Amino acid sequence: MKKNQMPNKPEFPGKFSWIAYLESDHQQRVLFDTHHPFGSHYHIDQQERVIFSWNSLEKSLDLFFQKVEERFGPFAQNLEEILS
Repeated sequence: MKKNQMPNKPEFPGKFSWIAYLESDHQQRVLFDTHHPFGSHYHIDQQERVIFSWNSLEKSLDLFFQKVEERFGPFAQNLEEILS
């Protein structure tokens, strides 16, 4: 699917990749990305991909951080803490 054929979704970036992983073992990870033919989806460690519906950047980031916390436990409470 070419970028101009991606679904018309709010704030859809066309292509993205977000990852959180352990420094000691990069196979222990939460990976969110989009690519043909799957669209928006995520992987936890080496498990099968899970498709998710892109509603907005904010909701997608919330889902990413939720999955990171589920996989690795509590961390910074919001993006500003992580980036500061």
